Amino acid sequence: MVASLTITTSFITTTAFLPLFIQGAKGATATQSAYPLMTMAVGVALGANVSGQLLSRYNRPREGGAFGMAIAAATLWYIGGMGTATPMLNISIATAVLGLGLSFGWTSFTAPVQNAMPANVLGVVTSSLQFARMFGMAAAAAGLGAIMAAQLSANLEGDLTGPAEAFENAELLISQDKLEEVRLEFIAHPDLDEAAYFATLESARTGLADALSVVFRIAAIASGFGIPMSIIAFHKYRIWREDEEQGAAARPLGEPAPVSD
Repeated sequence: MVASLTITTSFITTTAFLPLFIQGAKGATATQSAYPLMTMAVGVALGANVSGQLLSRYNRPREGGAFGMAIAAATLWYIGGMGTATPMLNISIATAVLGLGLSFGWTSFTAPVQNAMPANVLGVVTSSLQFARMFGMAAAAAGLGAIMAAQLSANLEGDLTGPAEAFENAELLISQDKLEEVRLEFIAHPDLDEAAYFATLESARTGLADALSVVFRIAAIASGFGIPMSIIAFHKYRIWREDEEQGAAARPLGEPAPVSD
């Protein structure tokens, strides 16, 4: 369950904060912000098929989970280093690789756990995994959102007064209508002008990019924490599988395996 928390943290960080980075920090459109999520979906689909086949043939969930979390951690750390000038192609490729890593983690943390449990507790185990993932998403979205808001306020240069106070809200940077309203307020202000508006806007975009960099780096550390969790979680699973294989080899041909209560 702890390992499931780390993988959902990586997922919600990407789906919730990456569009904000693309629209708010880079100034791109909502349509453009969907491109990296589309490539991540392709990476998830590809990785699910590959990881499923590998898990079915070699039964190595510990290695698969650790590999997936390592890929996710490295990719999120790379995304955390992106700036406002980073090309969209680089972001899309990074999210595709991230989706590949996430799919390895999802597969490794689901199918082997269900297979290892008796049928009479299978529903409990599956619901516990889902609960851990949903809790991880909710907690990560709330916690990282608070960190981003605090970091954005700290990153903005100078004291924001008058119309400039609106830039403390990151949602302003993704709304063209609200930005136009703030621009008109700058022009109407006796001590400000349009040049001050664009300077403040650029400072806010840079501050948002830096704040989101902290968020992505924290998510990368959380994903890295999933690597030892994967190794620890599947240590007993490997012992159980070895005992099952030894027991199957010792039973006469055709004799069914004993059913646990």
